[in-house]
Amino acid sequence: MKKILSIIFILVIFIFSLHTFFIKNDLPTEYKLYEVDYVVDGDTIRLKKFDKSIRLIGINAPESKHKNKSLNTIEGEEVSNLLKDLLRNKKVYLEYDLDCYDKYNRILAYVFLEDGKMLNKILLRNKYVEIMTVEPNTKYLDDFLKIKDWLILINLIAKIRAKKVEIMFIYKR
Repeated sequence: MKKILSIIFILVIFIFSLHTFFIKNDLPTEYKLYEVDYVVDGDTIRLKKFDKSIRLIGINAPESKHKNKSLNTIEGEEVSNLLKDLLRNKKVYLEYDLDCYDKYNRILAYVFLEDGKMLNKILLRNKYVEIMTVEPNTKYLDDFLKIKDWLILINLIAKIRAKKVEIMFIYKR
């Protein structure tokens, strides 16, 4: 009986840890909500009561509002529009890393939605942006790289399925 209870206890802990891993709220505790004013482009926003733009750390979106119009892309416009849809009439949390400003004097931050999901990760997961790391702001770099690895793996699996190739994995013990 004790052995069965021990196994059940271990299974409950295991299931709870899986739940925590997959349904993870990225938001650190005790952060203030800020109202979004408008979207500048695919990786920069403005918040009400802030006199500076907020640049999302760790990612880079294609250009959509560059002074040199030839650098602007359709993909950049799509990301910008998506961000507008995601943030319309919303509030967000900010988390800073080691450097708080970039060379353009924008505030550097990880942006979290009210539900605790990180906006930077959402954009990366949906293939709208690329990873762009500027030292020393690397707090979530490992998370971003894991997302990128998963995207590569999913893409590889899709290509294999499209060619209807069967792969056999052999595990050595």
